[in-house]
Amino acid sequence: MWRKSISIVAVLALLLQTACSGSRSLSVDDPQPQTSVRITLKDGSVKEGIIIKKEDNQLLYVDAATHKTERVNISAIRDMNESDQVYDFAGNPIPESEISAHKSLTKTLLYGAGGLILGVAVGIGTGLVIVSSDTTQAVAANAAIGVLGVAGAWYFGSIGADQDYEDAVFKARKDRYLVEKKQMEQEKKKLEELKKEKERLLKKKMQKEGKK
Repeated sequence: MWRKSISIVAVLALLLQTACSGSRSLSVDDPQPQTSVRITLKDGSVKEGIIIKKEDNQLLYVDAATHKTERVNISAIRDMNESDQVYDFAGNPIPESEISAHKSLTKTLLYGAGGLILGVAVGIGTGLVIVSSDTTQAVAANAAIGVLGVAGAWYFGSIGADQDYEDAVFKARKDRYLVEKKQMEQEKKKLEELKKEKERLLKKKMQKEGKK
């Protein structure tokens, strides 16, 4: 049973390592909107950007090079991976420092606490089985509780950390969008004011010419 508890910890550690390893391979059949991606086409060319959606047999995304909405046939994609670079809605890169400014530990702590409770519960069950089979194995039983509690907090805490990161990315993208929207509204207002001023000057000029 002691070996079984070690096996559980090993499996949790393997899952955590898998979750934290390099860029993930993504499905072209069910792409998730707002995912920063690196697309390798069958002709060898590579595209990067942020996914908008899948439409029929095409993938719509904002290209990081052109900053425009592009389309690529699903059949032309060799593979698609999560990009090491995070992009905003316009395909511009977002530095890690900007993402960190929006990051919290809310879900990391919440998931970690839940994982700790679950791990301890499993550890207690494992410990009771160990002691029931051999009363001299109290140390092993206590160790099982501690190890599985830490493993649970570690594993589920990492999941929470991923959620906190995704939330921070969304907030960074949203802030950029709102700033860009405000700038566009200000530019539109300036153009309208210039248009009105031009019309006023033109009207004034026509009035002067009419008096001659």
